[in-house]
Amino acid sequence: MSISLSSSLLLPKLFLSSLNLTPIGLEAVAPTLLYDAAAMGGETRLVPVERVAKVAAPTLIMDGEKSLKMYPFMRTTADALAQAMPNAERRTLKGQGHDADANVLALVLGEFFS
Repeated sequence: MSISLSSSLLLPKLFLSSLNLTPIGLEAVAPTLLYDAAAMGGETRLVPVERVAKVAAPTLIMDGEKSLKMYPFMRTTADALAQAMPNAERRTLKGQGHDADANVLALVLGEFFS
């Protein structure tokens, strides 16, 4: 099953191994999988820099330090977005993974919005 999901949706195999692939678990996320894959840039996962360069709003782009091993493309994507967007602020949350602690997020968001 993970080979099919990995090849058709371009999900990292390490990510697939952490999914709950029981029929109930997969059914819960099934409606979003194609949209998730499209949002990730399809086969190339290229960041649409021309498009995001037009975003003028202040934007906070974050990733977690611990996510680098499991999701290395997220760091590359975050860097590319931050470089392309004129009012972007880039932060890597030390000691945090993809499931960052709410208290850490609250501090960073508080700084950004103040």
